Amino acid sequence: MSKKTFLIFLPFLFLLIFFYFPLLLVVKNSFISGDSQFSLNNFLLLFHDPYQVHVILFTLYQAFMSVILTLIIGIPAAFIFSYYDFPFKKILKSMMMVPFILPSIIVALGFILLFGNNGFINKFLAIFHQKIFFLYSFKAILVAHAFYNFPIILKMVSESLENFNQHFVEAAKSLGANNKIIFFKVILPGILPTIINASMLVFVYCFMSFGVVLVLGSVKFTTIEVNIYMLVHNLLKINLGMALGAIQIFLSGIFLFFSIKLNNFQTKSTKLIKGSKLIPHKINFKNIQNKPLFGIILIYTFFLIIIVLGPLVSVYYHSLFLDKHNHFGFNGVLIKKMLANKYDPILGESVLSSIKNSILLGLSTVFGSVSLSLLFGIFVIKLKKSSFWEMFATLPMGVSAVTFTLGYLYIIDNSVISFSRLLLVVIAHIILAFPFVSRIILQGLRNLDSHQIESAKILGANNFMIFKKVILPTIKGDIFAASTFAFGISFGEIGAVSMLQKNFTTIPIAIYRYIGTYHTKEATIMGVIQISVAVLIFYLSDSKKLT
Repeated sequence: MSKKTFLIFLPFLFLLIFFYFPLLLVVKNSFISGDSQFSLNNFLLLFHDPYQVHVILFTLYQAFMSVILTLIIGIPAAFIFSYYDFPFKKILKSMMMVPFILPSIIVALGFILLFGNNGFINKFLAIFHQKIFFLYSFKAILVAHAFYNFPIILKMVSESLENFNQHFVEAAKSLGANNKIIFFKVILPGILPTIINASMLVFVYCFMSFGVVLVLGSVKFTTIEVNIYMLVHNLLKINLGMALGAIQIFLSGIFLFFSIKLNNFQTKSTKLIKGSKLIPHKINFKNIQNKPLFGIILIYTFFLIIIVLGPLVSVYYHSLFLDKHNHFGFNGVLIKKMLANKYDPILGESVLSSIKNSILLGLSTVFGSVSLSLLFGIFVIKLKKSSFWEMFATLPMGVSAVTFTLGYLYIIDNSVISFSRLLLVVIAHIILAFPFVSRIILQGLRNLDSHQIESAKILGANNFMIFKKVILPTIKGDIFAASTFAFGISFGEIGAVSMLQKNFTTIPIAIYRYIGTYHTKEATIMGVIQISVAVLIFYLSDSKKLT
């Protein structure tokens, strides 16, 4: 096999060994009964149990309702950020992108600090002798899912709006169309493929929801993911849990197949509507012309801040400005002590080591996922029909880290292959980031001007020179955006690390251990570091200097 052929097939070989093989072990064990024989008993037990059927149906229902709520919250925000320019717009948008990469433990902490019985909202409502009971309910699940997945709708729809060819709008105006007709007849049909594609992604994430349901909804509202955990870890019905995992894999595969089809359709639609970019209208607060519209935007923005930024602000405020006795004051002494401490017995190492581990793990994930995605993209872009290969690369998006790392543990326990646990953590993070990174880079490659490549070939440039001088400079913005996503996903991931490496502490693991030992103040301080880094990388990804 030549070096070129090996490089082309490297991404597929990587996924085959480190994702599909462990997954195959999980599926194989789902067909093993108590007497170690091949059997369908596990699946028959699941489908003859009304509770298990209810869990599957409820998972689908809550995912669908979560998508609806996320669209209701996200689409107006996409229009505001696309059509208007206002102070601190970039920073605010970056902060609203943060929830997507936060570990569920931070989300739970933020929601408890904001909506809990002693949270900020109930403290405010107590002035009027009112109280809300929000946590541990179906409503909490939906709002938390909207909080988590709001960034997907905001990013994808706002980018589609910003790139929408304004000549179409001007042509409609010249024909006498009013704003309502322009929206429903011109803009909405143009961005609808993006909205549907983003909705499918949100559905997949809500379908796999684990931490949010477990912490904020309680076991009363059990989803497939939570039930797998209960069956394997609490009831010790490992094969039954693996059977439910196999069902989840099958359903996720179907959803992701449609997601790929929609993504290809979106790519073609984007080329059709792309053109003269939208110039945002600068809001002049001293001379507001359309006051009713501005009032609606103001009310919606306030609501958005409560839902999306409220939990994040609560973590900041609680960590920085409330001491252990809930008295107002800057916690500089505690922060300095945490950072200066060379060893923390709760973490098993220092806080600085935990931060360093998260950064190094994130950078390793970026290097691995971007390199593999470039090779994958160059291979796929040459194919006329690529749906199968795209689905092959996208399936990790539909399988949780808990599910496929069960295969890793089986490999380690049975000495199938000898691997360092830390190396497996890095590999797991690359696999988790790869679907996102490959989709972004593949879309960038598909938007390349084929005439430039043909011209370079005519001038005698070989494949390496074309890649270096034509392809890389053109898609550098996509590569940077993909890198920030990869780093963010790794920086906030907790499942693979906790499953595979007990002696390796990252920031999410540190937060989890602090909360587990009732060191809430230290947990919120680590949460501030997590949130701040997330804000920074998304701010950089949206920077005009790097696009």
